[in-house]
Amino acid sequence: MSAQQRIEHLHSFRGVAIITIVAAHAWSFAIFWTGQLDDSLEWVFAVTEMLFHGSTLFFAIISGLLFTQVLHRKPWRHFYRQKLSKVVLPYIVMSAVMTAMYWQYVSADNPDANMLQVYLNNLLVGKASIQYWYIPVLVVLFALTPLFQWLLNKLSTQPRGIVVAFALTLQPLVITRSPFPDFIEPQTFVYFSGAYLLGMIIGSHYKATLTLIERYQMPIFTIVVISSLALVYGYLVDTWSYGFFSLRESLYYLQKCLLALLILHWLHSWHQPTRQQSNQTPKQLARRQAKPKTKRLLSLCADHAFAIYFIHVVPMGWLIGLAWQTLADHRSPWLIASFGLASLTLSITLSIVISRIIRLLFKQHSSKLIGA
Repeated sequence: MSAQQRIEHLHSFRGVAIITIVAAHAWSFAIFWTGQLDDSLEWVFAVTEMLFHGSTLFFAIISGLLFTQVLHRKPWRHFYRQKLSKVVLPYIVMSAVMTAMYWQYVSADNPDANMLQVYLNNLLVGKASIQYWYIPVLVVLFALTPLFQWLLNKLSTQPRGIVVAFALTLQPLVITRSPFPDFIEPQTFVYFSGAYLLGMIIGSHYKATLTLIERYQMPIFTIVVISSLALVYGYLVDTWSYGFFSLRESLYYLQKCLLALLILHWLHSWHQPTRQQSNQTPKQLARRQAKPKTKRLLSLCADHAFAIYFIHVVPMGWLIGLAWQTLADHRSPWLIASFGLASLTLSITLSIVISRIIRLLFKQHSSKLIGA
């Protein structure tokens, strides 16, 4: 969003979302790219997965929310032109870069592989890098946005229409996303459509939603805690099964959607001026409202969110490469936990540095390359 369009607490939420998405990879990569899930690492894996797996749902909710809060006022051609230049084009460029970067491994496994064919397949199913699977899903969500908007408009004129629309957001509780490594399956699109539509509904009734969250935040928080404990338990006893329906992914959908509501409420409250500040002059307010470190961090991550998304696995791979022997030989939970935190911090930092260098080199065209 431009500075004029920016809604600060939603911008901060984008920062939270990209940090949690990178975190979802930091510890799992540290474990599985250096060895197996040993018994001693089960708690590290269970807790970090519970906290961060499924965080891509935040992106889907934010996209739907921002459409109904900001972008629905724009012509459709503006909406699609923006998504083409800021999402699709960088995806095409970065998929080419990643295909070339990892080609040595692909050709080693399949000497007869054709780079162009592999690249086109990577584009179709988001396999140029492990996190790119979400972009084809997002493109489908953008394509379905006029239908969702028509549905919301239609239902809002009918009795109990919003109840019907909200019921559609509950489909992912029974039609869950497909598991690793085949993320792109029909049920995945249903799963993220529910979150995207939820975001659109929240954005269409934003003040009322924030009021409801404030009123019921303790019950919401309680459900988040219960679902989180259930997820940790499920990892430790290993009784989950995947297929068209996954209880684990249903719990993640419930947990992350309700957590998104709480984060929205907390960030909205955090960004509201106090009564004392509201009585100050703009000049006084500007002096006193030097952003605290956390706000600056979230804003910085949000500014580079798509660039971090596209890039972060590369520096994360570099870091694991440097520490591989140590992590492979010493499977200490404290070592893996500490390295995961370092990997999270340094991967985001290096991604931002790379993003800024590309911004300096390509100016306004950088958004077409890395989305920033």
